[in-house]
Amino acid sequence: MATDLATKTPGGTDDTYQWLLHTSGTAISAGAQIGDGAGNDSGLKLHSDKIGIVGATNTATLGYTGTTDRAITLPDYDGELDMSSVVRLASNASVNSTTLSTIASFAFTPEASTYYTFDIRLLIASNNSSYGVKVALTGPTAQTSRIAYGIGLTDSSNIMDFEGCRAFGTTISNTTWTGSGHIHYAKIEGIFITTGTTPASDVEVQIANESASGTTTVYAGSSMRFNRV
Repeated sequence: MATDLATKTPGGTDDTYQWLLHTSGTAISAGAQIGDGAGNDSGLKLHSDKIGIVGATNTATLGYTGTTDRAITLPDYDGELDMSSVVRLASNASVNSTTLSTIASFAFTPEASTYYTFDIRLLIASNNSSYGVKVALTGPTAQTSRIAYGIGLTDSSNIMDFEGCRAFGTTISNTTWTGSGHIHYAKIEGIFITTGTTPASDVEVQIANESASGTTTVYAGSSMRFNRV
């Protein structure tokens, strides 16, 4: 049975629940704060897509800290409990060119003064059995103070070779591609740190083919995950 909080008085009770609630009155889309009932707005902050902690500086603890219930403490990341962002490719993306092209909507927007680890996994194929694929990672170069990552591609023997990269835009290709249309696995993982300036561009994956007549396809279900650390 749900309780309609809109009709209740902060700190009040009814015959079903005993509850303690204070909201700041801010629209939920802008972030409404749930305080301790005293009207000081120190507590949870509800956004339309995440939960935050108002006034938290290091950690946010979820759960009761008594002798029975278990409490879970998480790094607060500027008061936000949304600590990772995952983007999943909803539909296949293909490029019929030797020129790298960005995969539409397959992007991550970083924040300033933030440390990130990332893990990108691609189901990828070339339609030309004689030519492989090209893969690159682009991002806000001017607003990135440190970056190191590796790109790995499986070959015709399903062996993955990783190549290290120290800048956005490094292109990795695979020439030992056997079997037209065979799906291979590509992995991009590493870490980067943004400067205090708001990044000017998203982090995006680019693909191409080694042949002008070849097509590279990244299949739906491929994913990219970024974690603030």
